[in-house]
Amino acid sequence: MTPMHAMTPDFTPMMRLVALQTRFAVETSQMMMKLAMMPWSNLPAGYGSVCAPFGATTAKTAEAPVEAAPVDAPVETAAVETAEAAETVTETVADAAEDVAETTVETTAETAEDVAETTAETTEAFTEETTEAAEEIAETVTEEPALMTAPEGDADDLTLLNGVGPKLAEALNEAGIYHYRQIAAWTEANVAWVDENVSGVRGRASRNGWVAQAAELAN
Repeated sequence: MTPMHAMTPDFTPMMRLVALQTRFAVETSQMMMKLAMMPWSNLPAGYGSVCAPFGATTAKTAEAPVEAAPVDAPVETAAVETAEAAETVTETVADAAEDVAETTVETTAETAEDVAETTAETTEAFTEETTEAAEEIAETVTEEPALMTAPEGDADDLTLLNGVGPKLAEALNEAGIYHYRQIAAWTEANVAWVDENVSGVRGRASRNGWVAQAAELAN
C-alpha cells in the first residue's frame, strides 16, 4: 500500500540559499579584482604598460631634440650640456614617478575603504538573507508528528519495522510513538523530524521506509 499522505519534497528554500551563496561569492570576487588592479589604474598614458611603466616616457624623452654643439665648440662644453640634459630627464622622470606613486597610494586607500564598506554591507545583507533562508528550510524540512502520552489500548510491536530492535522500539515509545497508524500518517517533514530528534533512529525512518511498512502493518 502507498503512504496515506503524498510526500513531495520542496527544494525551493534550498535553491534560494544556494543562489544567495553564489551571488555573494561573485560580488566579493569582483570587488577584490577591482582592488587588486587599482595601483595601475591611474598611470599616465605616457608611462606605458604595467610591465614597463616608464618605457614610453623614456622613449619620448629620448626623441626630444637636443641642440647640437657647434663643431668647433670645446669638448668640455658638449660634456656639460649632455650632463645637464641627462639630469633634467632624470628629474622629470623622478617627479612623474613620485606623482604617480602618491596618486596611486591615495586612490588605493580610498578604494580599499570603499571596498571594505561595501563588503561589510554585502556580508551583513547576505548573513541576514542566509539566516532567513536557513530558518525557512528548517521549518519546511522538519515538522514534529502527532505524538501520544500513552498508547490507545495495546501498543503495536514496532520491532516489525525494518531496522527497529527492542531498544529502538522503547525509544520510539518514550518519544510518544506507539502505533503503526501514527507512523503511516507521517509526512516527509515528520519523517525528517523523527530521523533527527528521536534517539537511536539516525535516519532509519526515511532510509528503511517506515511509513510504507507501517501502512501495510496497520491493515
